[in-house]
Amino acid sequence: MRTPWIAREVRYVVEVGDEEMTIESGMERLLKEVLARQVEDGRGAELTEQRVREVLSGRDAFTTDEEYLLVTSPLARLTYAEVAEELRLEKEALHQRREQEELQQHRNGVLIRRSAILARAISNRRLQIAAAVAALVIIVALLRGGQESQIVNSELSDRSLNTAGEKGAYYTLFCPPLPVALSNAHLPGYKCRPSKGTLDNVARVLRYPTNIGFVQLDVYANEEIKRSDEFKKLTLVRSDIACEGLWMVTKNPKLNNYGHIQAFAQRIDFILPGRESGSAPTFDFLQKVDPDGLGRVPEKHKHYVNDATAVLNKIASSASGEVGFFVQFADPENANIKLMVENGLKVIPVVNKEITEISDKNGQRIYQLQTFNLKPGGIFVKPTEETTACTPVAIITGAPEVFGNDRDKVDDQKTLIRAIRNIPAEKLLPKENPVVADVIRFPEILTEQMVREMVALVEKTRETSVNGFQ
Repeated sequence: MRTPWIAREVRYVVEVGDEEMTIESGMERLLKEVLARQVEDGRGAELTEQRVREVLSGRDAFTTDEEYLLVTSPLARLTYAEVAEELRLEKEALHQRREQEELQQHRNGVLIRRSAILARAISNRRLQIAAAVAALVIIVALLRGGQESQIVNSELSDRSLNTAGEKGAYYTLFCPPLPVALSNAHLPGYKCRPSKGTLDNVARVLRYPTNIGFVQLDVYANEEIKRSDEFKKLTLVRSDIACEGLWMVTKNPKLNNYGHIQAFAQRIDFILPGRESGSAPTFDFLQKVDPDGLGRVPEKHKHYVNDATAVLNKIASSASGEVGFFVQFADPENANIKLMVENGLKVIPVVNKEITEISDKNGQRIYQLQTFNLKPGGIFVKPTEETTACTPVAIITGAPEVFGNDRDKVDDQKTLIRAIRNIPAEKLLPKENPVVADVIRFPEILTEQMVREMVALVEKTRETSVNGFQ
């Protein structure tokens, strides 16, 4: 049997006077140095799985000592490989789910197109009736298939969870855990429904008070100011779901921070998603709270396109110095976030004194400054990060008072509100996307000192730009 390598290390003994001095081999000295580093680092003899997951998910980078451990410690490398494989499998599962959803949407579209072609091709009245019946059978089968999923797109009911577009974060990430949590609280039957966004969700809850709606806090607060009597029929249940980033992007080399935007607002062309989106009302709200800066943008300089993807494509392909703006949760896997990073667009942090001080009627800050991870890093590569303002995602439903003297309905609505508020935040995290769950669970919110420094830089830039232009 071979002797273990440690036992086979050669030790040299040298006589020095009347004493002996032992000289350690190079391998033994290296082993002691590794162990000394591990003890000093406080991590024992290995990197923890949680630490490796933080780095691979892009929220941090390895320290020099941790990189040394990866080079010298087989156990550390094994931990790294196991965590990397787990993340790979999780990512594959997410991609497979998205591919299945896209395939189902494609099949649905094919079925509907075929039924339409069939109806047009048949001219005989009797055959037309038969074609209509065949089309009806196809549509019924389609609806039955959709009912097998928790997320369905059908007519509104008194138990609808209203989100936004079918490819948006509200519909795909934030809503799916809520029906399960409500069912566990003995409130079954709620289903996720797509919508046009915050304003549409407000309208639906006003129409069906037992509905639930996801809203951007800034848009909701602005509408509440304008429609105070109407909004007394609504209840803001909670606003700790996530925080959506305000993304202002450009290729203009002369625009580097929000101070430049304020100084030259009258001369900049802005590309915005459609007026019915959540982004357009947010831009209007920013103009309202900053009348001497962004508020000076003329209407003729505001150009609306279909969605955030169209905004990014327009800015990426233009050489005219326009500025794009949209609101989007910073999921590194989101197509728009990827498009922004891949095109190398400059992100201008949306921050000034007014933005940092706005609160709703309950005293909650409408915006906060946060650093977002847009692209994960690696062992020796730092993640791509950007800092900007974000607005909380909130949940609304009808106020119990709208049911008047119907005590049963009043009590039921109070039970619903209490149940939503009592759901632990971790139960509302998207379980199928651990990267997004970590982004929500560990937000990188700027300290008050860092916020003051950013605001001071913006104010100085604006003052210098205005004076220089004059």
